[in-house]
Amino acid sequence: SVCALPGFASEKEGGITGTGVVGQITELGSIYVNGLHIKFAPEMALIGIDEIARLEPGMTVAAQITAQGAALQAQSLRHLPVLTGPVTGPGQVMGVPVHGAGLPDQGRVEIDGFWSETGVMATRIRAASDGADRVTGPYRAAGFVGSIGFSAIQPRHLEPGEIITVRGAYSGETLAASALEKGVFIGDDPKLVLAEGFLSNPDQAGQYRLIGAGLVAYTDQPNMIDPGEKVYRCAWNGAMDFDLAALS
Repeated sequence: SVCALPGFASEKEGGITGTGVVGQITELGSIYVNGLHIKFAPEMALIGIDEIARLEPGMTVAAQITAQGAALQAQSLRHLPVLTGPVTGPGQVMGVPVHGAGLPDQGRVEIDGFWSETGVMATRIRAASDGADRVTGPYRAAGFVGSIGFSAIQPRHLEPGEIITVRGAYSGETLAASALEKGVFIGDDPKLVLAEGFLSNPDQAGQYRLIGAGLVAYTDQPNMIDPGEKVYRCAWNGAMDFDLAALS
């Protein structure tokens, strides 16, 4: 699906409702995400980063945007590293295979990037200071987020594939959770989302997902889905195979 996002980005009295963008920053000058040039609103809310000056290419972010004439403005921006924790083996962070250059042999790192069927494709790797270990990714039944098991918190009302962030202490096998948060945006989820990432293999019912964004679609041609190719997908209310008439 392809969306003409500037035409649908809207702001509603009482809060931001309209449009969200999930992906990696490719350029600065405000920022470019998913090919969109996004400027910053004067009172933009920030989470996961303390000032705009610290934004850099390779960071994965979730932004809620509105249209100001022909321009797009971010009303909120959340930095979304997918893994923060110890290197646990060659090419692994907390047991998750990490693809991409620059992973050290040991230490603690922060990984920006995208979940795929084979682990995480890193877009940015940085040394991480002391603090909570964390993972942001798709919830799986029986206490897993991505391929990392977590304990100490029993989530309720979560569906497999929904995106959660779990913070805690990684013990070598599991993440002892101290906090769990659902979703990627600041505040309510926008109805219209443009996201970047990798698709999952379809299940027996033909359902597949944009893995790190929680977006869902169905196919009757599962061989047409390529889990190894990074894609851009548009979704309405979480569904990638929506009727375009819904946008009007």
